[in-house]
Amino acid sequence: MNKLFCSLMLILTCYISNAQIYELGIKFGGANFVGDLGDNKILDLETVSFGGILKYNLNDRIALRADINYYNISYNDLDSDDQSRVKRGLVSDYNLIQFAGGIEVNFYSYNLSEYNITQNYTPYFLFQFSTFTYSTFRLDDSTKLEPYEKIGFSVPIGIGFKGRLKNNWAFAIEFTANYTFHDDLDIDKDVFAKTTYAEGIDQANKNDWFMNTGATLIYTFGRAPCYIKTN
Repeated sequence: MNKLFCSLMLILTCYISNAQIYELGIKFGGANFVGDLGDNKILDLETVSFGGILKYNLNDRIALRADINYYNISYNDLDSDDQSRVKRGLVSDYNLIQFAGGIEVNFYSYNLSEYNITQNYTPYFLFQFSTFTYSTFRLDDSTKLEPYEKIGFSVPIGIGFKGRLKNNWAFAIEFTANYTFHDDLDIDKDVFAKTTYAEGIDQANKNDWFMNTGATLIYTFGRAPCYIKTN
């Protein structure tokens, strides 16, 4: 009985220890906005983005992940192929700060421990929920447009490729699309309808997106003393 108990405790300890592998990373890339202003291109790295990630690996397939991201959101009607947008000629930019949390799922078994049991690279899928701060416009008392800060929510969905480098270091390349629950990351249509800028504004109820493409340098720590592979 004692041997059985000790064996079970050893297996449990190995599993828990394997789950306590952490990853801390810094990322840098480019961002672009898709809405009612600007060029409306999905893959057009117009501005810079950077941030940090922290991951807690539950096993060799699934990790919990938290992100903090900085985006410089920019749009310029003159870059658009839509002549109504070019004629309107609005240009603006602001900083967007995002906090996100969710799960990262590996396509293949991916073990970060020093025991090289699984392969050293894998594609992965990312699904998160996030909150962020952003700027939109309102009319002041003199009917002029002025920016003001709001809080928004989005669903970041991403796909990437990651691999081990040397010792405790790893890398990742990732594309993330943020579907927001808002249609005023660039403009509030009700506000703009009262101005001379309304031409070219799509009145359909289409929420805005912002995209990010970048690379991450990752440091891993809290390595497991033993490893149990998941099926």
